[in-house]
Amino acid sequence: MSWVWTVGLHGTACPSPGGNHHAQSREMQDPLLAGEFPKDRPSPACTVPLPVLLWGWCLPYHCETLDAVRQAGALSSTGGGRQGCLYPAGPSGCGWHESVARLACSLARWHGPSAISGDRSPFLSPAGQWCYDSQDPQCGPSHWKELKATCGGDKQSPVNIDRRRLQRDGGLGDILFEGYDQAPPGKWRLTNNGHTVMLSLASESASEHITISGGGLPGRYRAIQLHFHWGSPARNGSEHTLDGRQLPMEMHIVHMNVKYQTLAEAKGHPNGLAVLGFFFQVSETTNTNYNTIVAGLRNVSHAGDSVDLASTFRLSTLLPRAGRLSGYYRYQGSLTTPDCSEAVVWTVFEEPVEIGQEQLKAFVSTLHFPLEGSMLLKMINNFRPPQPLRRRKIFASRGATARGGSLHGGHHQLLSPLLLLALLSLFLPAP
Repeated sequence: MSWVWTVGLHGTACPSPGGNHHAQSREMQDPLLAGEFPKDRPSPACTVPLPVLLWGWCLPYHCETLDAVRQAGALSSTGGGRQGCLYPAGPSGCGWHESVARLACSLARWHGPSAISGDRSPFLSPAGQWCYDSQDPQCGPSHWKELKATCGGDKQSPVNIDRRRLQRDGGLGDILFEGYDQAPPGKWRLTNNGHTVMLSLASESASEHITISGGGLPGRYRAIQLHFHWGSPARNGSEHTLDGRQLPMEMHIVHMNVKYQTLAEAKGHPNGLAVLGFFFQVSETTNTNYNTIVAGLRNVSHAGDSVDLASTFRLSTLLPRAGRLSGYYRYQGSLTTPDCSEAVVWTVFEEPVEIGQEQLKAFVSTLHFPLEGSMLLKMINNFRPPQPLRRRKIFASRGATARGGSLHGGHHQLLSPLLLLALLSLFLPAP
C-alpha cells in the first residue's frame, strides 16, 4: 500500500511562496521586475508519496509551500489549524505531520542543493540557487557563474570607479529625464522580492512615459523599476565602489530600450537596458522624500510581501537635485544579479543622495531574506562585489569632476613635471 499526503491551503492548490498579494500580475513574471513567480505550480493539490518525500519530484513544491505558509502566517487546510500551520494543528503546536515534513525538508537541504531546488523559485531556500554571502557563502556571488555561465563573463557589473583612470567623453552631456517630474497615474508598489526591496508602478502603462534619453545613451529607455542595495550595521553596502571606497547604499533605476518589446528580447542586446546608479551618504537630517518608502518597509518585511503605497510622488524627488545630475560615469556592463546579462549601459552618478541614519537603519533592520528552514535572516549585505574591468573603459561626463590629475590618461599626467623641468632649464646657468 502506498502512503500519500495530499497538501493544500483551504482545499485549493499549493500556494505560491509569498504570493498573497499580486502573484499573477505582469510584474511578478520576471526576475528583474519582481522575482519571477514561476507558473509551474502543482495543481490542484500537491500529492507527495511518502516513500519519496525526501527525494520525490514534489518535494521542491512541498518544502516551498511549508516556507510560504510560515512566512504568510496562513491557516491550515482544515480551517481549525493554528496560524502558520500547514497541517491540522494540535493543542500545543502544528502537529506531528508538520514536524516530520519540516524535518524532511531540512534534511534534504542539508544533503545538497539539488535535493530540493532545481531552478524554480527565488522564494525557495537559497540552497541550490543564487544568494548573497550573508545568506550562505556556498551560493554567494563567487558561485553565481556555476549556476549561470554569463555571470563569469568579461563585462560584468558592478565595478570599481577609479577616478584617476577615467577618460573624459565630451559627448556625455546632460541626460534628458522625461516624466520624472510628474506624479504618475496609479500607485507605486513596494515589493520584497527575496533579494531586495523594489519599487514599481502597479500599471505597466503608467511607466511608459517615464523615460531617459540623450547623454550619449544609444536610444530612448523607459523605466521598469528601481531597487536598492545596502550593507549592515557594521559595513557599507553599495555595489559600485568609488576609488575603492564602498558607500552606505546604492539605488538602481532600471530602464528598457523602447525599441524592444519584452525584457527577454532587450537582454539579448548590448544596448537593451540602461541602469542609473545613485550612491547614498548618511546625513544628520532625514530625507523627507523617502518617508513614504521607508514607512512602507514594515509592510514588506518578508519575501513575497507587496504593498501599494498610500501616496504617490514624483520620481525626481528621489534623486539629487537637477543641477547636480550632469556629473556621471558611463561604462558597458551587466545586471548585478543572475542571469548577469551583459546588456546594460551603466550610468553611475557622482552626486550622492542624502538619507538619514534612521532611514538607512530601516532598510537594514526591517527586511528579511526568504525563510531558510526555521531561520529567518535579516536582509543585509545584499550586494555583489566589484568585478574585473578587464579591457573596458569608464568614461566621465562633461560635468564630472576630476580627481588626482587629468581624466585623460596616464601619459598626460607626465606632461606637467616634464614641462616644469623644461621651464627650469631656462633659468639654470649653462655648464
